[in-house]
Amino acid sequence: MEADTEDPTHRSRQDSEASKSGNARWRSLFAFTSRSHVLPFCIALALSVASGAVTPVLSYLLGKIFDSFTSFGAGKFDGTELVRRVSKYAIGLTGLGAGSGLLHTGYFGFWLAFGELQAKCARDSLYAGMLEKDMEWYDMRKDGIETLIQRLQTQIRELQMATSQPLGFAIQSTITTLAALGLAMYTAWDLTLITIATIPFSVIVLGRISAKMQPNIDAQAEHLSTASKLANNALQAIDTIKYFNGQDFETWQYAKAIKRAAGKYLSQAMGNSLQIGFTRFVTQSMFVQGFWYGSHLVVSGKKDPGQVLTAFWSCLMALQALEEILPQMIVLEKGRAAGATLKAILTQMGKRHRVVMTGQLKPDFCEGDIEVRSVG
Repeated sequence: MEADTEDPTHRSRQDSEASKSGNARWRSLFAFTSRSHVLPFCIALALSVASGAVTPVLSYLLGKIFDSFTSFGAGKFDGTELVRRVSKYAIGLTGLGAGSGLLHTGYFGFWLAFGELQAKCARDSLYAGMLEKDMEWYDMRKDGIETLIQRLQTQIRELQMATSQPLGFAIQSTITTLAALGLAMYTAWDLTLITIATIPFSVIVLGRISAKMQPNIDAQAEHLSTASKLANNALQAIDTIKYFNGQDFETWQYAKAIKRAAGKYLSQAMGNSLQIGFTRFVTQSMFVQGFWYGSHLVVSGKKDPGQVLTAFWSCLMALQALEEILPQMIVLEKGRAAGATLKAILTQMGKRHRVVMTGQLKPDFCEGDIEVRSVG
């Protein structure tokens, strides 16, 4: 005879382990990705890469237009040639703008569809897993099944948000940064190195700020779960609370949990603000470095104005793209934590400890009664 029972040690740690996501990896964003999701993901990824290449092409065309104007000012060709060159590059800018609009529309739609597919897969998997659990599993939830359901819904929503447009924006901005830096290095490597001289220091500072955000995200989720549990318990026992005038105490408990969650969210917002503000400061300082050394290269005749503008503009676009990633980091961090937590809960739902009961002797019938006493 075999019986299915849950491991007591595992059961006692289920809720606490499910809420721990500090060691979540970035691949947790794709914890619910199946083979049927590969095609829309690949299309969205390709469109994001193509969209990320638009900005470096824009820098190249602007550099060519600026070089045409400076050459005309130097008397190298007449006005007819200027009109012909600028018209050619203007047509290129028009086509680039139309293509950029189509690319952004396409990758926005496909990333939205990919996020919806992730959320649907997570809901179906968790629903199927919960249907297979017995009543003991539901009764052993320390925060109650209502709190668990609300937490799962919140985490599915966070996973959906992270795997849609924010992930597409992050990939696009990363491609833009790499392509723009590559163009700048190819055009004027010395100007590029002078302009981005503060980037290594900036990466260290931004990394230290980002490392402190994940614990705040985990703590906020825990406090929100506590507040949800308090609200559910109060609603279920509303008559008892009214009889004993306990509304003030319940309100105080709920407000305390909400204030703690708000404090952790404020820490996240402050960290994100520090990242954005520091990046803006570095961007402004790049103007001083770039214009100073760029003018030196033009005066000394080492580079023409068009090359200087292309390299300098590419550096600015690279840092601006890097700056656009920062607002998405909170969403991606929450999605990463949500994906890891949902996967852990789903794994725990499938864990069972099988107890084998041996023996072949059994009574034909049992005399007497079965009594249950001292039941809390």
